[in-house]
Amino acid sequence: MGLSNAHTMTRYIGKAAVIDCLDAKLNEELTIQAWGEELTSIVANLPKDRDRVVVNFQNVKFMSSSALRVLITLNTKAKVQKAALFLCGICPNIMEVFKTIKEMKDGELLEVSASDPGFSKDIASWCRRTGNTMVSNEKRGNSYVAVLQKGISTSGVEESSAGADLVSASEAGG
Repeated sequence: MGLSNAHTMTRYIGKAAVIDCLDAKLNEELTIQAWGEELTSIVANLPKDRDRVVVNFQNVKFMSSSALRVLITLNTKAKVQKAALFLCGICPNIMEVFKTIKEMKDGELLEVSASDPGFSKDIASWCRRTGNTMVSNEKRGNSYVAVLQKGISTSGVEESSAGADLVSASEAGG
């Protein structure tokens, strides 16, 4: 039997506290704040015989960079409790944009496609928070497609996209 909160369910297996994320999206600031507070409370009150915290993202289909910052802070708090933090069940699509942008050079373009209507707003917000440029953001049929430029454009979106290499990433399964 697990301990249930609004955004998480915690169960104990062996030496691990397994925290299931209940939200499909971790993209709104108030949700992320409440989720982060729940995670922090669970780790702060970790029984002494538990030395592992496993955060299960199986239910999560989208996670903003703000949620990733919560996990960085949680890792620090877990270390204070002498516990190791593990993440599992992360949908590869969530990490694909972060990983791809990180490996790109400034000025390169990335096209991202998703089936979720909230994607357009989320990706625009992500660009602002991470210092990247939104070149375009539109609906194409049943998909929402954004073209992102790594880094901040200094000469305007149209000029910066001319002649740049385009990398494509699509949401699977959506």
